[in-house]
Amino acid sequence: MIQLKNIRFTRLFKAAGRLREFYFRKSEGIKDPRFTIEVARETGERQYLFFRLSNQQWILENKKLLPWIEEILPQIEEVIHTHK
Repeated sequence: MIQLKNIRFTRLFKAAGRLREFYFRKSEGIKDPRFTIEVARETGERQYLFFRLSNQQWILENKKLLPWIEEILPQIEEVIHTHK
């Protein structure tokens, strides 16, 4: 039996003038590894980002992002690349 490993950690980023905590979860999916990233919006709702590994590249699956998330996307991607 194969045991799949989940990795969880948080990072703080300044976005839209506020310090925000992003929750990262890396899981070994059935086909490819995946990252799920969660952050709270101003309204208290949770915003999720989904990345999957395809051909050694992390691909963002979300089509629409909030402007303040797009602003820090390079920082998020850097964190993902350091946790391969």
